[in-house]
Amino acid sequence: MTDPALRFIRSSTKGTSMYFGGSIALLAIGAILSFAVRDNINSIDLVTVGYILMAAGALGIVLSLVVSGQRSNAVKRRDDVPPR
Repeated sequence: MTDPALRFIRSSTKGTSMYFGGSIALLAIGAILSFAVRDNINSIDLVTVGYILMAAGALGIVLSLVVSGQRSNAVKRRDDVPPR
């Protein structure tokens, strides 16, 4: 059986890696569209779409790091004995 304090710590940092991974995927897809694809689609500029995806990925990484920092500051140790 796990300690409730450890369960709280695990649940509060669970989604951060998901945001970080999704942001890296956006960066990679955006870079591929911007630099590697040389195809033309009517009325869609793939280079611009790639830059937008890379900007969204970079913003996602920054936001996930900020949220992760805020969560780590909010998590306190639950096994401390309260003062008497």
